Amino acid sequence: MNELEDIKTRIDIVDLISSYINVKKAGRNYKAVCPFHKEKTPSFMISPDKQIWHCFGCQKGGDVFSFIMEMEGLDFGGALRFLAKKAGVNLTSVKIIESGLNKKSLLFELNNLAASYYHRFLEESPEAQIARDYLIERKVDKATIIEFRLGYAPKSFSKLVNFLQSKGYKSDDIVKAGLAVKKNRGDIADRFYGRLMFPIINPAGAALGFTARILTDEKVAKYINTPETEIYEKSKVLFGLDKAKREILEKKWVSLVEGNMDVVSSWQNGVKNVVASSGTALTRDQIKIIKRYTSNIIFALDKDDAGSEALKRGIFLALEEGANIKIADLGEFKDPDEMIKADNLSWKKSLKESKPCLDFYFDKLFGKISKSEQDVTFKKKVASEILPFLKRMQNSIEASYYIQTLASKIQVPESSIIEALKKIKLEKHNEPRKTQGKVVKKTAEKITTEALLGLLLSFPVTLEEFISLLEDEDFQNQDRQLFHALKQIFEKNRNFNLKDINDEELKPYASILMFITEEGYKDADNDEIFKEAKFCYKRLKEFKITVLKEELRFRIKEEESKNSDNLHNLMKEFQEILEKEKEIKEF
Repeated sequence: MNELEDIKTRIDIVDLISSYINVKKAGRNYKAVCPFHKEKTPSFMISPDKQIWHCFGCQKGGDVFSFIMEMEGLDFGGALRFLAKKAGVNLTSVKIIESGLNKKSLLFELNNLAASYYHRFLEESPEAQIARDYLIERKVDKATIIEFRLGYAPKSFSKLVNFLQSKGYKSDDIVKAGLAVKKNRGDIADRFYGRLMFPIINPAGAALGFTARILTDEKVAKYINTPETEIYEKSKVLFGLDKAKREILEKKWVSLVEGNMDVVSSWQNGVKNVVASSGTALTRDQIKIIKRYTSNIIFALDKDDAGSEALKRGIFLALEEGANIKIADLGEFKDPDEMIKADNLSWKKSLKESKPCLDFYFDKLFGKISKSEQDVTFKKKVASEILPFLKRMQNSIEASYYIQTLASKIQVPESSIIEALKKIKLEKHNEPRKTQGKVVKKTAEKITTEALLGLLLSFPVTLEEFISLLEDEDFQNQDRQLFHALKQIFEKNRNFNLKDINDEELKPYASILMFITEEGYKDADNDEIFKEAKFCYKRLKEFKITVLKEELRFRIKEEESKNSDNLHNLMKEFQEILEKEKEIKEF
């Protein structure tokens, strides 16, 4: 047994997936709401027998490795190491390790080394006293510094570069990792200089990049981030998620803050299900990542004007993605970190007493306004503030409730609110919606092909009847390879067993098709299964005949214009196809 198989044997797919999302028993299998696309009715199925998963909505599926790759945003090498560590398997085989390593893995490796270097420099170097003093002032204790691997970038343009080059790493790779910049002379220099370093860690525990804070009064940017690299996309990163994910799953909510220090302070003081957008505008991708773990988000962004606008934009995105939004009132404090330093209990209380977003805005708008001041101008202002939130609400019951609330508060008919909503056009925020994660539409031919292959693989009654009537040419690409393997196995053994497929790429695909088929026909008898296979067989053949007929019609038309002698042969061929078509229809 190789390392891959050993990992699969040790990790139960139901246990793995249920550690991320809620799953429910459904006969022999388990079902859940898919974490990879928006849906209300569960279409995500897990087979403990086959140790695979499949979503009938977005069509994603696979084994434990593919789930971790999707869920944690890792390449195969990252998923391999993540699951090997979880399973207690040592990756001793060079072949296995190299199969997972690629350019991205090298960049992870470099950033992890840099994080260790900066952390050790913070702890040991006299030069880093300024950073140690700052952390003492911010009341960050030793255990938290170690937990978050905080570090300090020395005031040097070459110390990190020299350290990495001494380990054998190439200059180009150090630059690609976002750790150095190229100078005019062609040599490279450290990107970060004299700054407190916050490593940005992905959910699997690997460093992607850094947020770096200046600690002096120099007139430079207070914070700078790693540039966009092959492993670091700012719009898809949440600071602290690696430490928060388990707490988020257990508590079923997350607090979203703006700054890294907000996360560090909250975590140190007992509220660990907290993540940060790292001071950047919240993106749709970040919301989608959060929704893999929970749909319940408490916003606790900075209280300055920029924070207020960021709060509103973030809520708009979250509502569009179907999240449940609450807002924590920070009172007189400018951010969670300041609140926690003054009174940790106030932070916990603000989260506990957080309000649904529209209740928060209603209170804000009506809080200090007397009845006499609530004139038409004020009511129009309230409507203009509230309507954009209502327009984005995905839950019709929630939207209906707040339509009633708004109508009552500004004393207008509900119908007026509904008419006003119809006139609102939503502006796009951040990036446009991407196709990733949406339901995949397949052609009718592809659906038929997969259905027929699934039936052949799953039910002997169909295999014995139809295998000899089909040819490799009836299929395309991977489907053709799978049919060919199936036919060879059947001709040799007169039956089929999934274990007999030797191709490691075909086997997971065959497993998924069998899983889908067995789930879809679990209540069907042999007669129903046979009829369905017959229907798919006929339809697949009809697709091929239609293509052949169109090709021949085109060729016949060309030959007619040339008065070619070949015309007779083409007409004869066309007649033969028509006869074949009749046979298929009468089958």
